[in-house]
Formats: sequence, C-alpha cells, structure tokens
Amino acid sequence: MPKGIYQRTDKARKNMSIAHLGHKLTDEIRKKISLSHKGLGHKHSLKSKEKMSKSKMGNIPWNKGISQPWSEARRKVQPPKKPRIMNGKQYHPNWDKIRKNIYLRDKWICQECGCKCEDKANPHTKKLIQCHHIDFNEKNNESSNLITLCASCHGKTRFNKNSWIKYYQSKIERIFSNAQPNQQ
Repeated sequence: MPKGIYQRTDKARKNMSIAHLGHKLTDEIRKKISLSHKGLGHKHSLKSKEKMSKSKMGNIPWNKGISQPWSEARRKVQPPKKPRIMNGKQYHPNWDKIRKNIYLRDKWICQECGCKCEDKANPHTKKLIQCHHIDFNEKNNESSNLITLCASCHGKTRFNKNSWIKYYQSKIERIFSNAQPNQQ
C-alpha cells in the first residue's frame, strides 16, 4: 500500500468498506486507535524535533515589532458604521440610539392606545415597543418624524398610509407643543 496522504476514489472506499465487513477489532487495536486519535499514542523523536526546530529558524513571527497588537489605541480605531438593514429596509447606522431617545421622550408609552410598552429592563411590561416613521421614509430620522407605538398599533399603519401620515403629524405637533412651552 502506498504511503502518504492521497484521495481515495469512491469505488476504492466502497471496496474497503465491503472488505472490512464482519471483522472485529481486538481490544488492543482499539486502544491503539483511541490513543492515536487523542495524540497520546505518537510522540516525536528527538531527531524529528530538531528537524522541526531548524526548519523554523530564520522565520519572522507575524507580530514581530508590533507592541501590544490589541492595545486600547487599536481598539478605539473602529471602521465607519454601515447602515443597518432590517426586513430589506436600510436604516441609519445609529438607529438603536435614535430609537431609544424616542422611547425615552415618549416614556415607553404607545402614543396611539396609551399602553406601557416593553422595556427589557422592566419585566412587568407586556406589549412590544416599536418606533414608527410618520412619513414612512426610513431615512428621515428627525424626532418630529418618529413616534412610539406598540406592535399592535404599528401593524394598523400598513393600510391607508396617507390618512395615518396626517393623523400622526398632528399628534406629534401636539406632543412638541406640550413639551416646549411658549417662550415670550
């Protein structure tokens, strides 16, 4: 049998499988196979260790000359954020922060039905919270275009979009007028 690693054909593998059918390995052979799989059955001789050592001499390690490859300075350099894509729609890279600010502004309350929405920090809330783009444009992330809704109310906005746009624009105007008293 030739030595070394080579690919056996499917036919050769099938023939070997048929040839080994019915043969049982002795406990001694099983133990040898087990040890070889664990790496405990074979140890390099001193001669082979010397050969391996000599073959590596003169090679420059990949991190030679680089002081602290994972230092704080290298961690701070981050690639620019990519836009976030959800359900085939492209959102702002900082969408999570923008959304959170809207939830805080609306106090985690659905602005349609008034229910307290889910805050992962508070397990007593039940309904899922979602941030709705009033003009249905995911790229318009102005706070005047975003409103907090529960999942149920957000689902209703999929139909009659024009009427929902007018309705929520007037609602958001009231929110902003209540939040900012007239300065005269």
